[in-house]
Amino acid sequence: MQYNFLRMRWDFHAEPKMSRFYLDQGKFCPALFEREMRVPLIDSGSEKFNAERGEICHLEASNGIPIAFLYLPSEIGQMRLVYDATGRKWFKYGEFGTTSYASGIEYLDGKLEAIYAPDGRMVAEYTRGTITRYRAEYFHQDHLGNTRLVFSDFNQDGIVGLGEDDPATPLNELEITQESHYYPFGMNHLGPWYETVAPENKYLYNGKEFNDDWDINLYEYGARWYDPAVGRFTGVDPLAEERVWMTPYNYVQNNPILRIDPDGALDSPIFDKDGNFLGVDSEGYSGDIIVMRAETYNALTNNGQETLDHSLTEKIVGTGNSFFAANLNDAGISIEAYSNVLTHVTEQLSGESFDGTTLDFSRLEGGKIQIANEVVDEDGFVVRELHGTATNPASQHAGTLRRDNGDINVTAVLRYGKNEDFGTVENVQNILGIHEYYGHGVKGLGAKSASEHRQVYRLQTRHRTYKEVTPSVIDLIKTGLE
Repeated sequence: MQYNFLRMRWDFHAEPKMSRFYLDQGKFCPALFEREMRVPLIDSGSEKFNAERGEICHLEASNGIPIAFLYLPSEIGQMRLVYDATGRKWFKYGEFGTTSYASGIEYLDGKLEAIYAPDGRMVAEYTRGTITRYRAEYFHQDHLGNTRLVFSDFNQDGIVGLGEDDPATPLNELEITQESHYYPFGMNHLGPWYETVAPENKYLYNGKEFNDDWDINLYEYGARWYDPAVGRFTGVDPLAEERVWMTPYNYVQNNPILRIDPDGALDSPIFDKDGNFLGVDSEGYSGDIIVMRAETYNALTNNGQETLDHSLTEKIVGTGNSFFAANLNDAGISIEAYSNVLTHVTEQLSGESFDGTTLDFSRLEGGKIQIANEVVDEDGFVVRELHGTATNPASQHAGTLRRDNGDINVTAVLRYGKNEDFGTVENVQNILGIHEYYGHGVKGLGAKSASEHRQVYRLQTRHRTYKEVTPSVIDLIKTGLE
């Protein structure tokens, strides 16, 4: 993806282990960068690029956006940005002044502007340069975290009037303070919406900060910047090697209706109690599936602006208090929530090249994994409760049925609301994605003979997830191959 209209600059620092583009002496080598990245280094004012001396320098890219330290630009056009070593943004020098960021508290030109929370903000109101009160604004967001409506009780009567404002009401007394509608990839719809009341709320699509200084019109996602006009990030995914079959500039695998990308890095599966995808930790999309209270996740990630360290996730889960966070099978979530989790994890395989084709889950019946849950009835017999359009598989793990209309029904089997073999990303994708949906569903193998069924198990061994599945799943596959 090339961005000819955009000029970005990164700062490189003399740290030997930060990049492969440094010499052994710890000095940045422009010639090495230029040769490997195929991006020409150009003069930046008084600074020269001297490959022989290995000078520390600034890099400016006028025809594309190369990989650089932390993937974070120090300049975009005329806008300047300051980050710390963890990637947290502290200052933005923009068209409208200097914005300072301090863990949800924002200052504009040194004056407190607003204090942000997951569902709104407290706006500081001034009289003659002195704060006289804090006014609460509330965000109404959709299932993707997009801010759709902002409202505030301006007249302090305890009631927020929605849609009943007199057109003659002064702008600063409107109780609907912002209205936004979006195209799927994040561009704003133009229309006769309510105008924004100052200070303008910039946290819009996915709840991310929109930067329109000098018409840059980019969203900041933390690890990268996002362009809603083309539906792509402006830099490569810092964990791109974990999905080599996809462009590293992709946004939510081209599925913005069902998915979000909390920080611009490869997403790790953390879900809320209803099975809705929350965000990521630093491990990448692998390992244990975590269920966490949304309030806990927001508190630990600064409302999704920061990446949760995996070691901290492990500590919280390790306390054994499932109220805050737990592994999938210890979370006690509903059958519907469990289905949402399995579906999201399985569909992460979408777009992957495997077995000479591209995996596509558009034929999944109902758009989700169905559930058959084993329970003990009042007579003491083990019975299966079928949820949605679930079938009753003979297997203790899952079953697949190809419908006459081409839909593929995949039913996962739980026992008392859980299945230990569905506790990790690799197990779910290998069993439900490769064995069931692709092997039995797409290819139609296994229905005619035992030898066909063995072909399905061989597909599991050939998929990349086989190297990471748990021993119990390996035993299942080996038994199937006998």
